[in-house]
Amino acid sequence: MKIEIKSIGAKSMFKTTLYLASVPLGIMFLVGILALIIGIASGNSKSTMTFIPLVVMPFFMIIVYGLIGMLVSALYNFFANKFGGLELSINVNKIEAPLENNQEIDKSNNT
Repeated sequence: MKIEIKSIGAKSMFKTTLYLASVPLGIMFLVGILALIIGIASGNSKSTMTFIPLVVMPFFMIIVYGLIGMLVSALYNFFANKFGGLELSINVNKIEAPLENNQEIDKSNNT
């Protein structure tokens, strides 16, 4: 079975990008907090000022990544209408569900 993706919703793409970018940006935020605490504890103001962007930057980056994702979805929708969308080939296999409590199927009553 072939499926063609004709369009991608901008809001959906923003949310997907948000979910995918939250893990590395969360790690960046935690490293920045840890480095900031170490810089404050050591009394070194240069290292403290160096790691402040690691704490602030993830909040701006997640919005920028989301907007870039929305732009990509708009471009995909534009070009998919002109040249055709992404085609996926899917194999569907019929899987029989296991019966509960070892029940057998009554084949004599086919209605």
